[in-house]
Amino acid sequence: MERRSEPRFQLNQPARVTVLRDARPVLEGRLLNVSGRGMRIALPSPVPVGTPLKIEIGDALILAEVAYTTQDAGSLQAGLKIDQILSGLSELMRLHQSLLREQKAPSLPEANPNRDVILPLDAAT
Repeated sequence: MERRSEPRFQLNQPARVTVLRDARPVLEGRLLNVSGRGMRIALPSPVPVGTPLKIEIGDALILAEVAYTTQDAGSLQAGLKIDQILSGLSELMRLHQSLLREQKAPSLPEANPNRDVILPLDAAT
């Protein structure tokens, strides 16, 4: 009997996993399935329950927490509770770069060695 309230979609997609609050290198995992609130991922090494993760998949970044781990068919798998999903990151980066190009540094008066420098009275004191 299926007890899940949301459908799960089967996947087989590579994912870069960063264990937050840990000095571990980035792990190469494989996303196995996903639903509206969770996902299952195969990992190369164990990650404790409750550990926050950053998962990068294509153009998306997912923040999640390990809810459980299992050993299945010789691979370690973790069930994750999704906290946040950011998608369309390449478009966000293009917008950010465009905004940076539009901003202009305030122009300073050109230095002229043949002219006296006049400071306001309050700046000279």
